[in-house]
Amino acid sequence: MSRWERIETGLASLHSIFLGRMGDIEVIRRLGQDNRIFAMRIKAVRASAQAYFIRYCSQDSEGRFDQLARQAETLSDIRNNFAHGIVEQILYRLELTTARAPAHSVTLHALGAPWYTSGRLQMIEGFKMGSYEIDLQSMRFEVLAHEIHQFSAKLVGTNGCRRRDHYGR
Repeated sequence: MSRWERIETGLASLHSIFLGRMGDIEVIRRLGQDNRIFAMRIKAVRASAQAYFIRYCSQDSEGRFDQLARQAETLSDIRNNFAHGIVEQILYRLELTTARAPAHSVTLHALGAPWYTSGRLQMIEGFKMGSYEIDLQSMRFEVLAHEIHQFSAKLVGTNGCRRRDHYGR
């Protein structure tokens, strides 16, 4: 979840850049206060980006932002699976092919959708995420957070934005 929050923080920072108030903590806070769910926050960031790219026309940068925003929207479904999933025990019975080794069971744990929400969560019916899959998906969060940070730095360098202190000065 911390890796997801880096994406959200990066998008909030981008939002402040798009509004010409880079690093203004009030702009960043207001994004979260006024938009309680991710779908609303990304919509607000997209709106500020649209106005920004009218002022600072760059099809390359606008296209890159759209790509990052779409990736975040896709990964938000995985984030929801993490946040609202439940870890369950799964018992596997291993059948060995040799007569010398008896069959035995192994207990594993996996993240899955609780029964009462399985229709709302985006997990494939009956699918469970083990620790490997969770690590793999969370690394996707880390990569996107890094790409958002790099994109922000590029925008700041291109348009000469000045970082504001936490009082908005």
